[in-house]
Amino acid sequence: MMSIVSKNDLFSQAFTTYPSTPSSGIIYVPTRSDGNTGQRVVLWDDIKRHFKHAEALTNGNDRVLFMGSGSHDELPLRIAHHPGLVLEVIMSGGSSGDSQSRQLLTLTSGSQNPSSESAMLFLNQSLVVRPQGQVTLLGSHAIQLAAAHRQQEGAGFLAIALGQEYQIPAIGNYINGNSDSLPQVMDQQELLQEIQRLRAQNGFIRVVQNRVQVLLARTYELREHSVPRLFVILPKPVLNGSQGRSTNRLSVDRFRLYFLCECGEHTMADTLHMVHMARHEGYDLDKPRDFFEEYGSYLLTMMYMVKCGVIAGGVVVPSFDNTDAMNELESLQREPGGLNKSIGSLIDDTIGFIQNLIGSTEPGSEADVQAEHRTLKALQGVDFKGMASYLLPKSKGTLGNLYRMVTPEGHVKWVCREHYRSMYQESTARQFQDILKANDGALIEETGNIVIKIAEKALANQFYNSMVEVQGVQELEITLKWNATMEDLQALARAVTMANVLHLTVDCSFIENTWHHLGSSDSRFDSILQLASNGRIQSLEIKCCPDFFARVGSPSSLAMAPRLRMLVIDGKIPFDTGYSFLPAILDKYIGLTELDLHLDGRYRKCWTAPAIIQRLRSLEVLKLDYEYFSTRVVICRGTIQSAEMWIMRLCDLLPKDLEFACAGHLDLLVVENTPQVSDERRLADILKQNPRIKNVMIGCVGARSHIIIDLVISTRTEAVKKNDNFTRCKFELKEERLAFWDDDRPFDAFDHVTSVVVFPANSSELTMRTRYIMRNPFRLLEGFYPDTTGDFILKYGWSLETFRAPSSFSNRHTELLNIVTELKGSQLKILNVDPTNLNDSGRNYLSRVLKRSEQLDNPQMRSWGTKWKFEMDGWEVEE
Repeated sequence: MMSIVSKNDLFSQAFTTYPSTPSSGIIYVPTRSDGNTGQRVVLWDDIKRHFKHAEALTNGNDRVLFMGSGSHDELPLRIAHHPGLVLEVIMSGGSSGDSQSRQLLTLTSGSQNPSSESAMLFLNQSLVVRPQGQVTLLGSHAIQLAAAHRQQEGAGFLAIALGQEYQIPAIGNYINGNSDSLPQVMDQQELLQEIQRLRAQNGFIRVVQNRVQVLLARTYELREHSVPRLFVILPKPVLNGSQGRSTNRLSVDRFRLYFLCECGEHTMADTLHMVHMARHEGYDLDKPRDFFEEYGSYLLTMMYMVKCGVIAGGVVVPSFDNTDAMNELESLQREPGGLNKSIGSLIDDTIGFIQNLIGSTEPGSEADVQAEHRTLKALQGVDFKGMASYLLPKSKGTLGNLYRMVTPEGHVKWVCREHYRSMYQESTARQFQDILKANDGALIEETGNIVIKIAEKALANQFYNSMVEVQGVQELEITLKWNATMEDLQALARAVTMANVLHLTVDCSFIENTWHHLGSSDSRFDSILQLASNGRIQSLEIKCCPDFFARVGSPSSLAMAPRLRMLVIDGKIPFDTGYSFLPAILDKYIGLTELDLHLDGRYRKCWTAPAIIQRLRSLEVLKLDYEYFSTRVVICRGTIQSAEMWIMRLCDLLPKDLEFACAGHLDLLVVENTPQVSDERRLADILKQNPRIKNVMIGCVGARSHIIIDLVISTRTEAVKKNDNFTRCKFELKEERLAFWDDDRPFDAFDHVTSVVVFPANSSELTMRTRYIMRNPFRLLEGFYPDTTGDFILKYGWSLETFRAPSSFSNRHTELLNIVTELKGSQLKILNVDPTNLNDSGRNYLSRVLKRSEQLDNPQMRSWGTKWKFEMDGWEVEE
């Protein structure tokens, strides 16, 4: 057998021959870096060195084309790297790789008890080899054939996969020539009938196989793996001896969801692992109609998968009708004995119910290519983030008692405890837990998440060695609390790569600044940035020290990082030392779907959100945090879907910022400082041009509060008259956030006003509630800040829910409050005022307001030790 390169080498491509033979194995051919694109490629000449008679390459049923035009014109001939996949080499005399001419009949010989190597050979041919030479077909129904015993040639296998038409003559010829050695499980006629039936279902099975491949490929690309993706639903057990329910008697609330263990070649040691039901009693569905509406198509594919049995993405899913799934299901039930049908019948009932519910039919031939393309596109877009909300009972841990693991290729799988534990020794795990405790660390074993703070180099090396040995860490948040050197950071990078970490957060903020001699260089942080290109990392967050970018090498040291999906740099990227790195990041990290950068304010003139989105077409979320200005943008296929904007002062908006703010993308606007008179036009333009805006928050001092509320309400009213597509919007007037240049201003220089105004969709009608606290009366004596309380009460006194006033509360205030509440009613719930300066007329006005305030509870009126009590018939003083 040819030598096999280490499977952990990510800079190689796996190949095997097709058709397979007993001597076939997996060969790893080294990849190279394309000088033009930086992409990893495999040269055709390198492939031919290992496979002399190679004619073509396939990936399942798909032909693998050369890069460029796809022809043999562009030299050197090369293909793109397919990490984690085993490509098939079509040899001379074999198939060309076209899906219609692939041979699925394999004859081989072996021992009475096939080895794990033989099992893997048949695994690649859609078969499971069982003890005593028995072979199980993973098809719509299993065919089991006992091995024929021939003394001269050993035990013979007949391997039959999915019954394409071209198989039948070959199988028939084999049967005719070897009738004496065929097993006696079924006679020749029965076998041919089974083959004919498989041929009739060929289109259905091929469509199911394609759909499952799409689903598993989609799973690999998700940057968040918080929920298992493989699950089925089955009817709940029937209680009290009731008869089985037929499909048309089922209802949406009669199903239970079961997760599946994604075991496979990534968990195997000596025995073959196949997907099975998780060791959990299952979940009832909350809001089942909504659940079926959102996941119905996906569920249907899952049910087809366990009905037929498939092999995809390194996992084997057997046909549940021919496994121990029924016994597993019985053992998981809360109500034993309630299952009075076979697992196959339960699956068929479920499929029929979902088809009726969502208006789907069983896929047959692939004639309707466009319809199938739409189905595959819909399956790729399934969002699992909210799935847990539909399940009962609510789970505090991971769903289905499953554990999250990562394969050497970087794929996330959810497996049962037994298969998870089979990956490492129990003693190693205990030692790792001890190291974590000694370093103030914590491990969530079910998801492989670690948070740890390490104070010295020796402890760090001990942790790294143990982490690599355990091989169960997927998310690592590590803080380096000593002045780590270049060698220390390189050791961290090696350990993260060897441990197959997917999501890394590294806090370098404790590393001290270094004074450099003229001409000296310190590139200690290169290894951290280069982790993005290790072929494993999908998410990288760096908490930088102040001179991080002054201590990295040239931007040319960054390599292509097609697997990196999320990058967060938490620490300001300076304009002088970091300017050249931003273009390099955008050019090299081409697979990013989420980017979060903290930038020097000078970047706003050249690197705006639209400019970055134009460079990174794969982005889905972009967050840019400049000094006193930030944006968060949601993108789909290069088009902005929504945006959020935060700014300290409106007057600081640059022309490009204002253009972006008025482009109609905003659904959130936050302004921290009070808009001045010169800012009012700018604010009105932003509100008019964003009909989808849902939340507006503006910081404001009390003196201008009624002016800003007027502006927002009048702008909304005018805009709705011209455009009836405005969504529901909540406007919040809040306390002004003081900038550092204002931090010496007295806290009580102005009245404190917070208001919430809600506009219904396509309407200028509103609801409003306000909390108003008048300032310290001694500020009035300073004469610098005008008294605007009366102006606010006259305009919006009807919206007051909470009102607190010191001795500056006057007769005029009570008179205005009486007028406005008489016209629009009162919402007062809390009242705390000092009536010292009120005369009889003022108290009379206040009495009227109190009588209108039905929600008011226990109003408080005090003045310098005197407590005033209001009764329905007048006022009295309580000592």
